[in-house]
Amino acid sequence: MAVAKIDIANRALVKLGAEPLTSLSEDNDRAVAFNQLYNALREATLEAYPWRFALKRAQLAQGATAPTWGWNNAYPLPADCLKVESTDDDDYQWTVEQGELYSDRSDMKIVYIFNVTDTNTFSATYVEALSEHLASEMAIAVTGESNLKQFHWELYQLKIKEARTRDSQAGSPKKFPTSDLENERHA
Repeated sequence: MAVAKIDIANRALVKLGAEPLTSLSEDNDRAVAFNQLYNALREATLEAYPWRFALKRAQLAQGATAPTWGWNNAYPLPADCLKVESTDDDDYQWTVEQGELYSDRSDMKIVYIFNVTDTNTFSATYVEALSEHLASEMAIAVTGESNLKQFHWELYQLKIKEARTRDSQAGSPKKFPTSDLENERHA
């Protein structure tokens, strides 16, 4: 879906019943509010759900310094990593602290949400969620109406739920290991 940053701004403004922008550099409350909120809300909306367009895989290189205590290994995260979604082995525990993933594993592969800035790669569902998130946060500055803030926050939450539903219908279902008893019963 090809969409420009100004299109996202105008989607949010239209949802608020406000006049659209012709340029993001306009000197008015609408443009100022959008420009102040956009990057933070783009990242927060990316982190809110593992959008397929925002996932990357990486094999992490072990850091030179191990954690002081609690874990055997530290792995610096990629610079564009917003959130680690999963690792290649769910049997191992891990945590993220200060830009590093800590684990007792000697090697680490991850799937992570990266900081997508190219609006042309955004999915339609993400654009709708982001514009609702922006409308919620811009509501008071643009319209002065606090009830619109809550209304659009609830719509944003619904868009995230919609994304979960759509994604649950895409791809192969996760396979779970079968027990010996189940294997014998099917034999």
